[in-house]
Amino acid sequence: MSLVLNNHLSRYERQLHHRFVEAARLTALSATARALFQRLCILRRGLARDANVPAYQVLSNDMLLTLCEQRPIDIFGLIAIPGFGQIRLRAYGAEVLAVLRKAQLDELNTGTCEQGLDGP
Repeated sequence: MSLVLNNHLSRYERQLHHRFVEAARLTALSATARALFQRLCILRRGLARDANVPAYQVLSNDMLLTLCEQRPIDIFGLIAIPGFGQIRLRAYGAEVLAVLRKAQLDELNTGTCEQGLDGP
């Protein structure tokens, strides 16, 4: 009994830690990156509804955060995102890139364009 309880607690602790890390990453994003995260969440919700699957199966929160942090501009950038393989690229790549490019254009037009983490 205690072995099952300990396994359950360790899984719970792992989930709690993962959620804490996700929350910290989201908080660390700039306002424009958080807006991009919201746009990607809306896209994910629509894609999941169309495919009749849970949203996390389309793109995980971790993948969305990485997209907001790295902001890939082409399919090679998408493939570099952990979990974004050929299947997701074919299924969702065009839509994800469209949202990323639209966000980049909006930032350029409003003068809020951000440099990458490694940029000047």
